[in-house]
Amino acid sequence: MRKIMNRAIIDLDWDAAKAAGLSAHYIRHFLPRYITEATVLRCSELEYAILEIARIALTTLTRIGLKPRTGEIGSLDPQEIQRVYDREAASYDLKHHMTTHGQDTTYRRFAGCCVATLGRNKNYVRILDLCTGTGLTVQELATVLAEWTISSEIVGLDFNESMLAIARQRKITTSNISATFIKGDATTLVDEGKPFSGMSVFPPKSFDAVTQVFGIGGISNPLAVFDGVLKILKDDGVFFLIDMHQPIATEPGEYQLFAKWLRSPAFEIATYNRSTIPLALNRLWGWRDPTADFYLLPLTTYQDQSGCMFGFEILSMETESRQWWLGVPLMPTAKIIVKKRLVEEKEFQKRNTLLSLINKKLLVQNKSKVE
Repeated sequence: MRKIMNRAIIDLDWDAAKAAGLSAHYIRHFLPRYITEATVLRCSELEYAILEIARIALTTLTRIGLKPRTGEIGSLDPQEIQRVYDREAASYDLKHHMTTHGQDTTYRRFAGCCVATLGRNKNYVRILDLCTGTGLTVQELATVLAEWTISSEIVGLDFNESMLAIARQRKITTSNISATFIKGDATTLVDEGKPFSGMSVFPPKSFDAVTQVFGIGGISNPLAVFDGVLKILKDDGVFFLIDMHQPIATEPGEYQLFAKWLRSPAFEIATYNRSTIPLALNRLWGWRDPTADFYLLPLTTYQDQSGCMFGFEILSMETESRQWWLGVPLMPTAKIIVKKRLVEEKEFQKRNTLLSLINKKLLVQNKSKVE
């Protein structure tokens, strides 16, 4: 028998959590079992051999089709990310459509629908799209909002000028919708009165909605992003986040083989950890595994100058394994929608405590592996 293992994403110190007054019931509101516990699947030698042949074949096709970087990969720092997206800017749209089997457009439109739902109760909405890249999400946001005749201003923010140059070529602005693309750092969103650094920043409570579609994985400090988003959102503003997510063994995708629909959680786990993370995420896009980010986001809080305490309320969260590259369910995604709201002091302290414990024990993202 062979063992295929998905390591815990967040290795929480349960004794420390109990000593801090956090009950297991409270923790499970934020951290489901599959995030804090390892998953072990067993298969026969024959099954394992078949999985490996399929995985190697898929990896080979990925190398041929996407041509990821070769050689030594640097750390996930701004210079590395600049080099990656300077290199990939011209082919970004094509590669994103190819790797997602065209489904990235669906996700971007879904973000537009979420914002439109908010906009129906307002005369005007102001939206910030983080890591906007070539402007694909802004384009879909504008399309959906135009259909609902919702007046809006959409600001697309990205760190890379090569990507922004392509975004600015898109014809998006209409009679009731304006779209602009600006350079900025998603980890430094709030205007704190510092000298101008060439990066755009915003006053607190500037936006009705923030979207980030396939971008958080390219940022080494996601908590800085979430902190900034919480501050620049207006009260009851919403944040829509989508990115890659580790496979969940109990929720595998389905694929068709002749007249049968099959599930293979072992294949998903093996491929994600041994091919997707090192090849597609690390080498092609300069990303880390963003799975933990979806569970850190709802724990983010801050206290403003007047003493008001704010946090996020989860409106919706889902994970799914869909048919991406070559139509096979290999790269699961997660979608989460949160709303900024006031929190009581007791809840504020509990979330801060849990987040502090997680930060001390958080695993290095790419240590997940198959044994």
